[in-house]
Amino acid sequence: MSTPSVATDLADAVTREEADGSTDPYDTHPSLRDRLAALTTQTPGQLGDVRPATSLLRRLPRWERQLLGTIVDDNWARALKPIDWDKVPETVYVPAWQESVTEMSALVAGRSTIAEWKGRCAAAGLADVSLVRSPEMASA
Repeated sequence: MSTPSVATDLADAVTREEADGSTDPYDTHPSLRDRLAALTTQTPGQLGDVRPATSLLRRLPRWERQLLGTIVDDNWARALKPIDWDKVPETVYVPAWQESVTEMSALVAGRSTIAEWKGRCAAAGLADVSLVRSPEMASA
């Protein structure tokens, strides 16, 4: 969007929508013009309903697990234990980091071959990783 032609085209499109945008009965949202007009009816500082959208759902943990089960795996989602957000770093990220360091320590300690390293990279979704030898390595 920092490209001049894209920025200009985008600004032009917004200006057109503000001026002549119309809402079709089958649109999922009102036009930009209609939304901007609705904003003028709000008094400055009026917050309206500040509840989170999740407050509309009953049994939120059930929905969260069902969503995760659909995206990842049902058994994995059922095995999850609820934790507070402030416990996520020490409960989730630190153990995952420690496990990753343990798994990869063989690579940095020189106990793996290049083929094993490439295989692990491929398994991690880094299949396009190429190994480039430096001139110093080539002469060794």
